[in-house]
Amino acid sequence: MNKVKVLIEGYAKINPDGTWDATSTTTLIDTGKHKIIMDPGCHRQLLLKALAKEHLQTGDIDVVFISHYHPDHCTLMGVFENATVYDSVQYQKGPIGGIRSALEFCQEDIFVCSCDMPFVSSDLIKNILQKKIKNKINVVRF
Repeated sequence: MNKVKVLIEGYAKINPDGTWDATSTTTLIDTGKHKIIMDPGCHRQLLLKALAKEHLQTGDIDVVFISHYHPDHCTLMGVFENATVYDSVQYQKGPIGGIRSALEFCQEDIFVCSCDMPFVSSDLIKNILQKKIKNKINVVRF
């Protein structure tokens, strides 16, 4: 069974000097055959620390999927030296283009959720996936 783990919960905050800090939610999907990173974000130290917690290094990841080309989602896509990068087949169409790409490349069940929504947490995703496994839901719409 696929294992899904949110490695970094995305954030966006305004600094006292008026500049912004942000990074996307970064998710690890382990299919048993592939280790997939969804939207690696732009905060290198957070990403490397999160991978280390899972006993992984960048070379262990073989697939990277980019939902869209906002810098807070895609800046670190090149750090995975052994990975094939899949990006949106609808370049610059934002999250909808990313969702279309995921559905086009997918060969199994897929969980789709916007990564820019502040209420999306690891617990919420686990709850939704458990309900899917128990055949209590088939479609989730927010």
